[in-house]
Amino acid sequence: MCPTKRQATVVEDPTARALLNYIDASPSPWHAVATAQAQLQSAGYQVLDERQTWRLKPGGRYAVARDDAALIAFVVGRQLRKQGFASSVRILIRPACG
Repeated sequence: MCPTKRQATVVEDPTARALLNYIDASPSPWHAVATAQAQLQSAGYQVLDERQTWRLKPGGRYAVARDDAALIAFVVGRQLRKQGFASSVRILIRPACG
């Protein structure tokens, strides 16, 4: 009689499962952008067209894709600055003076 082997207990991590689902749905960069864009839209992000003028609102969530192969998502701060924008904690980008 063979001794019984202990079966390993598998605990599925929901974050790992979400990542695997994303990878399965994204066999190419174009699929990855489409999948991420759909996830952002379901999370309340508004998709912008880079060829149009944007009307951003304080606290707004936005995403823009280029050629369906690159995706940028961002959230506008609650206090929108009138001149320039902060791209990180240490950098302030301002329009060129003419």
